[in-house]
Amino acid sequence: MEAIIGDTFAKNAETGTSRSCSFDSFDEDINIHSVHQLCNDSRKKAIHQYIEDSVGGFKYDDSMLIPQISYNKLENVRFNIDKFYNDKLDFIEYGSSSFNTSHYLYRHSDGNVYNVITTRRHTPVIIYDETNKNDTCEITNIFIASKTYIRNSFYVNLNCYENDTGLSYYPGGWSLMGDTS
Repeated sequence: MEAIIGDTFAKNAETGTSRSCSFDSFDEDINIHSVHQLCNDSRKKAIHQYIEDSVGGFKYDDSMLIPQISYNKLENVRFNIDKFYNDKLDFIEYGSSSFNTSHYLYRHSDGNVYNVITTRRHTPVIIYDETNKNDTCEITNIFIASKTYIRNSFYVNLNCYENDTGLSYYPGGWSLMGDTS
């Protein structure tokens, strides 16, 4: 069974038959939630292996070019980041930006939380394919998620200013983080 993100096209790998379908009406033995979980599991393994195979150097640098999530999506981003920290999750896609770029938080076994940004490769994105379980995304940025980065990127309240610092922040998951900046 394979599905292509963004389209209502499905192909059964066993029979070779294709059909258009609605994602909420799959009658196959694998449903979209399961496919999404398989994709997340694959992504977590790829991120874990990337960290294990690297020498390090995962420190955030202000000069890094990082895709920015649109302002109108920040409320949902804050919700997902809060869920990650409040529920002590090990992985969450907290947002996306243009050109199919996904933004994740990943809690590694080394105790660090990593901010990971992936983008699609220049091939059709196959979420799950029983014959080829390789992830079709590549990591473009990865760094340890610091309290300062998370707070300043997603929790600044532009409608309210404090007298002493000039900035005001929405409450949330950033306050639960240790400062790893």
